[in-house]
Amino acid sequence: MALKSLVQPKLAAQYLQRGLWTNETFFQVLERQAAAFPEREAFCDARGRITYRALKERIERCAEFLRRSGIGRGDVVTVQLPNRIDFPVVFFALELIGAVANKVNPDFRLRELEYILNFSGSRAYVFPTEFRGFDYEDMARTLKGKCKGVTHLLSDRELQADSPPIAAKHRVHMDPDAIFRMAFTSGTTGDPKCVLHSFNTTLYASRLVNADMRVTEKDVLLIYLPMGLNWGYLTLLQTVLAGARAVLLERFSAATALELIEKERVSYIATAPASIVAMLNDASLKTRDLSSLRVVITGGASAAVETIRSYQASVHGHLIELYGMLETGFHTYTRFEDDPEAVNGTIGRVAGEMELRLIDERGADVPQGEIGEIAARGPTVHLGYHDNPEANAQAFTEDGWFRTGDLGRYVDRKGNVQDHRAAQGDHQPRRQEILPARSGGNSLCAPEDPACRDGRPARCAPGRAQLPVRGAQGRRRAASCGDRRVPQRPGGGLQAARAPGALQRAAADRHGKDPPAHPARLGA
Repeated sequence: MALKSLVQPKLAAQYLQRGLWTNETFFQVLERQAAAFPEREAFCDARGRITYRALKERIERCAEFLRRSGIGRGDVVTVQLPNRIDFPVVFFALELIGAVANKVNPDFRLRELEYILNFSGSRAYVFPTEFRGFDYEDMARTLKGKCKGVTHLLSDRELQADSPPIAAKHRVHMDPDAIFRMAFTSGTTGDPKCVLHSFNTTLYASRLVNADMRVTEKDVLLIYLPMGLNWGYLTLLQTVLAGARAVLLERFSAATALELIEKERVSYIATAPASIVAMLNDASLKTRDLSSLRVVITGGASAAVETIRSYQASVHGHLIELYGMLETGFHTYTRFEDDPEAVNGTIGRVAGEMELRLIDERGADVPQGEIGEIAARGPTVHLGYHDNPEANAQAFTEDGWFRTGDLGRYVDRKGNVQDHRAAQGDHQPRRQEILPARSGGNSLCAPEDPACRDGRPARCAPGRAQLPVRGAQGRRRAASCGDRRVPQRPGGGLQAARAPGALQRAAADRHGKDPPAHPARLGA
C-alpha cells in the first residue's frame, strides 16, 4: 500500500543533523536491550512475565508466522489487542516483515472497525480470542465479509503457534523514515482521519519524556492506558527505551491499580485525570504502600485544580500535567522543579526541541496573555493524514506548523500555557482519540480514561471527587465522573468546542462585540 509523508525535507534534515531523529527502528532498540539485559524482566501481565531475551525471541517467531501466513512488506495490519504481552509481540514483529501497524482500541466494535479497516486498506486483522466477554471471532468473520481487502483473520491464539525464528534472509530492514504505524482520530469534524507516523517521529517522543521524567532501567511503569491508543503505546516504548519493566493492566479498576503499585513497586504512571479521581476515592488508598511512586503524569483531559491538590496532599511522588495528541506526540508538560501552586491548572511549557505558537485566524502570533490556537512544529509531529488532502491543507501551514484546534494562552514569561478550556472549568477530553458510543446509548468518554469501562464512565459515589465536563459551545452536561456525557456526533465522536468559534468568541469578549457570522475555518 502506498503511503505518502508530508514532512518537509528541510525540517527532516534539521532533525537528523541535530540528533533528534536517530535513524533507529523499534526492533533495533529492543535488540540492543535484549543483548544488554537478557534476563531482565520486560513486561508482566495477568497471564505471565517475560524477559527481554524471551520477548525478542517470541517476536522473531511471530514475524515468521506472519510471513508464512502471507503478510509482507507494505501490508497494513490492524491490531486490536488489550494490554497483554501479545501486543508488543505482534507490534514489533510487523517491522521484521515490513508491514504497517494500524493499532485500534480493543473496545471498538463492528461500526468503527468496518470504516477503519476499509479506509486503511488493511489486509489482516489481529484480534483477541476473549476480552471482557465479547466474541471478537464472530465480529472478525463479519468484518471479513464487509471489508473486501481483508484476507487474513488472526486471533491471539494463532499468533502463539510454534514457528521458528524469522531467518536473516527474510527479515526486512525498514527505513527509519518509513511510515510504519497509523492510527485514527476521533472524527470530531467528520469521518475519522488516519494519522501517519514513522520510527523517527515516534521514538523522539518517548525519548524526550524519558529524559525529562528521568526514567531509567530501575523504574517500573504501570500501563493501564490502552496500548492500542497513542499514549499507552508511547508508554510501552518508554519502557523498552529505558530498559525498564512495565506492568500491563488490561482492565482498569482503582483497587487493582493501587494493589499493583504496592505489589510491583510501581514508580511511574501515565494516566487520565478520572483515574486519579477514582484512586483518590478508593477505600483502599489509605492502607496501600505507595512510597515507590515517583512520577504520575496526567493528560488526555484537563485535570481540575482540586484534583491536582487532592493528589498532592494524599499521594507520594510528582504529579506532572501533560498536553499532547496523536498528531503531535508530547508537546508540553510541567517539570519537577516547578512550584506546584504556580503551574497547577496549566499544561506546562513546550517540551524539548518541540516548538509552540499561539496563533490567530490569519496564522499570526497573538499578543502575550491573549488566547490563541495552539500550533505545533517539531520532530514528533505526524507525517500527515492518509488520503486526505483537504485535511492536510487545512491543518498544516506552508512552513510546517500543525494547527491543533486547541486553544491556550501564556500565563507567565517562562512559557507556561493554560488550556483555555481548563481556565473555564471545562475538562472535556481532548479530541485525539475518542471511544465510540456503544449502540443504544449516547455516553462517550476518552479512551485515555480507563475509569470508563466498555465505553461507559465509572460511577462516583455521591460527594466524592468530581471531574466536570462541558460539551460543545460550553454547554454543561452531567458534571460528575459518574455520568460524564458529552454531545455525540453521528459518526460516534465528540462534538468538541472547536477553535474557530471559540477563538472568535474570546475576541468578542475582549472587544465587547459579537463575533463575525462566518468565522474563518481553522484546523482539521
